[in-house]
Amino acid sequence: MDTSINNFSEIQNDSESNMQKFPLHAFPNVVQEILTEYSRVLNFNIDFMGGTLIYACSLAIGSKFKIQIKNKWIESAVVWVAIVGRPGINKSAPMSVLLEPFQELDKLNYQKYKEELLNYNAQILNTKSKTKKQNASDANDQEEIHTFIEQPKRKQFLLSDFTPEALSSAHEDNPSGIGIYTDELLTWINNFNRYTKSGEEQFYLSVWSCKDININRRNSPHIYIPNPFINVIGSIQPDKLVETFGKGRNSSGFTHRILFAYPDKVLREDFSDSEVSDIYINTYRNLILNIINKRYSTENSQNTSLKILGLDATAKEKFKEWRSKNNVRINESKNDDLGGIYSKIEIYLLRLALIIQVLYDECDRVESNSISPKAMDSAIELTKYFEHTAIKVNKLISKYNDPFANYSIDKRVVYIALPTEFSTSTGEEIAKKFNMPRRTFFEFLTDDYLFEKQRHGYYFKKV
Repeated sequence: MDTSINNFSEIQNDSESNMQKFPLHAFPNVVQEILTEYSRVLNFNIDFMGGTLIYACSLAIGSKFKIQIKNKWIESAVVWVAIVGRPGINKSAPMSVLLEPFQELDKLNYQKYKEELLNYNAQILNTKSKTKKQNASDANDQEEIHTFIEQPKRKQFLLSDFTPEALSSAHEDNPSGIGIYTDELLTWINNFNRYTKSGEEQFYLSVWSCKDININRRNSPHIYIPNPFINVIGSIQPDKLVETFGKGRNSSGFTHRILFAYPDKVLREDFSDSEVSDIYINTYRNLILNIINKRYSTENSQNTSLKILGLDATAKEKFKEWRSKNNVRINESKNDDLGGIYSKIEIYLLRLALIIQVLYDECDRVESNSISPKAMDSAIELTKYFEHTAIKVNKLISKYNDPFANYSIDKRVVYIALPTEFSTSTGEEIAKKFNMPRRTFFEFLTDDYLFEKQRHGYYFKKV
């Protein structure tokens, strides 16, 4: 990856200088009203809610719906979302509230699973008891009876703490799709290779692309999951983000697979005495539950009847026009990271169009057979936002990998000339020697990637 100062200017030009707001208008009106109410009453950030809502709708859809662009080009609704913000700005609460419908279902399904497991164990004990009473010639008959007692499977949507094997096993029991939900995204990433050294990051890279899961391990049951669907969501602080994703994951394409809900500015609001009205809570819950119900072809069945949506003629032309412009950016890009962002955002454009179409259909109480121009327009608006935040994250990572990435040569020269520890007066003299204005020098000192203030008037070089 080329992170030189010459190519970093390309990143600056591509990123909008003004603050990028989350395009709330990309959602149906009823969804806009719900999120606006939560923001007004609970002081939830719109970006955090928007990112979580996309995750929630995607998880509700699961592997039921797919979008087809060409005969051999089909995409699912899989999304990975990172909620990015400083400590203490209420990142976790929007996730917790908007994922409540799944948590409630998981509680109910767990109680049902425990009851079914008790019944299953009782049947096994009963069968073993009967087997003991029979002679050896009847043992085969009892073996056949034992075979017909099916072990119950736990239905669930969300996983937070798990081993790689437990994740695959849970997904095998829930082939319609499953979601990783961790309050701290760093916990999920730091667990890579904690339990195994078999390349867990590569496993997730394949899963994001919905490649079949095929696991063969000694002393473990064979697991094969076609058409996997594993979503991810979690929060992370900006400084932890750059430390985590600046360790080669940018070049592997891992970082580019994540949608960053990363507002440019978040302010803590005053406490509100208002409460969210039940009508908003119930409308949102019903919206998610109704989409979940579309997953199954028959009641209480884990078998899904796949529905593939194509692009209608106008939506297809909009996508082709957008893709043509994106191809120019990819082909002309001199920065590998930007090329990676542009290529992955194209896939997300299609996935978001699918999610938005299903969301609109549920709000309008219709069933579409194709992606509409309205859904495509909404997806394009959303990708503008997520492209902006991806470039923003990339700039932070580039600065982590090369702290001088966004500085001119003259500042590099001044930095090299400065002693490891220096006073501001000494620094001013050196800066003046290289024709750096006093004000520019003091602005330079505020970069905490390069300098650490030891005490009043004294600094330490960190690089």
